[in-house]
Amino acid sequence: MGEFAALSAHIYSLRGRTAQAQRHKHAVASGTMVRIGRYGAVEKRWWDTLDPDTRRIVQALIHGHENRKAVIVGRTAARLHRLPVPHLGRQPELIEVALPNGTSITRSKWRPGLHYRRQTLHTTDTIAGVRVAPLPET
Repeated sequence: MGEFAALSAHIYSLRGRTAQAQRHKHAVASGTMVRIGRYGAVEKRWWDTLDPDTRRIVQALIHGHENRKAVIVGRTAARLHRLPVPHLGRQPELIEVALPNGTSITRSKWRPGLHYRRQTLHTTDTIAGVRVAPLPET
């Protein structure tokens, strides 16, 4: 868990109208920070030093915190469980999420970077504050 806490320390929120959120939004606009998801941002210098697998974990953490109902599933959940996941060559690799009750939302309402799966989850795990499919269902 220490690794995820270290990664989370580099994630900044763009949510709200606070002075800090406004500074981060200006940094994104100027190019010194990179926006990830709707409300997440990281420093560009730090982002550029990360390997692709760590970038995917950071993206999963950000999307997991932004989505209150959805659960991280599939290959993305396997990464958060620290299982080895081969890259399939898709660029960029989408964050896989599911609504726990097995329903999905229409494709036109999918947010960029997310892939919704139809999957019924009876339980969920929590990793670094993010709801994740348990290992047997990953």
